[in-house]
Amino acid sequence: MEIKSQSIATVKNTRTKSVDDNWKTSIADIELAENTPFEALNNITRFPHLEIICYFDKVKKKILLFLDDQEVTQIIR
Repeated sequence: MEIKSQSIATVKNTRTKSVDDNWKTSIADIELAENTPFEALNNITRFPHLEIICYFDKVKKKILLFLDDQEVTQIIR
């Protein structure tokens, strides 16, 4: 099975190094891509939660993170 995705936004923050330390205190902004209209977010507050999939382009190993309210599961490939 092949899964293709297209970015609709970019996550940006002030971090310059991908060091595994206290990231919970980092604040990031999600900036919509130029081809994503702001109206795409209409009524987004009606959803109980959002699934945000991040591609960490500066990490050397392939790391998959699965997030839920209780824990973060990390798989390194």
